[in-house]
Amino acid sequence: MDNESRSPNDLVGSRENLPMNLQGIISLIDSARDNLESANFTIDLVEEFFRTIGAISYSRVQSNQISSDTRTKIDDFIVRKMKTPSFGTWTEFSDRCIKPLKQMGDRFATDNKLMMDNKIKDWKVAKRILTEIYRLDSGTSPHKNRIKIKRFLSETVNLRNIIRHRTLSNTSLQPLLDMGFKDYVVSMITELFARFHLRLYYPISIEEEGVMSYVVFGTKRRYQPVVVEKKENISLGECYLQIYDDEYPFQFRTRIIEYDWKLNQCYVYLKSEGVQVHCIPLQGNPHSRKGKWSSLEEVFEIRKLKTHIVNDVVTDSEYVFDAIRQHLDPNLAIALEQMELESSEKLVVANAILKEYSLKYSQDWDWKKWYSGLIIGFVKLGEL
Repeated sequence: MDNESRSPNDLVGSRENLPMNLQGIISLIDSARDNLESANFTIDLVEEFFRTIGAISYSRVQSNQISSDTRTKIDDFIVRKMKTPSFGTWTEFSDRCIKPLKQMGDRFATDNKLMMDNKIKDWKVAKRILTEIYRLDSGTSPHKNRIKIKRFLSETVNLRNIIRHRTLSNTSLQPLLDMGFKDYVVSMITELFARFHLRLYYPISIEEEGVMSYVVFGTKRRYQPVVVEKKENISLGECYLQIYDDEYPFQFRTRIIEYDWKLNQCYVYLKSEGVQVHCIPLQGNPHSRKGKWSSLEEVFEIRKLKTHIVNDVVTDSEYVFDAIRQHLDPNLAIALEQMELESSEKLVVANAILKEYSLKYSQDWDWKKWYSGLIIGFVKLGEL
């Protein structure tokens, strides 16, 4: 934030660069019928902002070769906490993703950390807002000095619990709205996103002229060929997120965000029961529906290597390659797939590779299953 006197109207133009789900909530804030709606929609904006940060962060985790131990911890967190994630769960999830990414020098992780750790410059307005929120809860704000942006945004979300538990009225929220609560939060989030140029790529087909894709920037979109050198391994009908203009457009894939190209709407993962996703359109009411994926594991693309080694990895060639691609090195999986060997020979080699991986990282290993796999492989070789 630049200074206390800056008008939120100065940022209307830059709102066009916000992802469409955030723009949809701002439209709801602008059209709120009363103070309760205005406050709740403002809180929705903060929550949706952190969901979006979580989706971006996780897409980059999936594309980077982070340590297997860190990856396992993130997977365990997803299984334990992301079935019905709360606001706190999304913030912790993004933190768990940002930390290893920052250690690897990821630009978005570095910029995001700096952004969230910045202390609010126009502290007087923020201080008045937090003081009023604590007063509504019959408490006293502990914040005497400037606080970080992330802490401020997290504190504002507490207002929802206060509204619910104390059954606040429109009248009781009037002082908070009068001091510019909603405009202040909208301006802050708009400015935070202004440093990024988030584009969503939704590839439809691969043609001679390029990868035919919907390219979505804010609420604007174009259907165009995207010219890239490497067209292999592009997942058609899935979303890719590009933060910086010089990034390869099909590097960071996400299933947390789904794109409906017919309606030009984005849907964000909500909960695993029925795999619900929700949409906040620019026009019309927010709504949820069943997403395109069938489970939490599919949404987050979790590969439980140890389970599959014990159960079926020996006889499931497709999963063997997925496991190597996920837990070791995508290039190794590609090289193995391209080797001039029969599938049974590749099965034997893949098992040997996974065995070495298991020994290195002290994974549990079903030796009887592994030897059975080798025997099956060699028997098939003998039949050639």
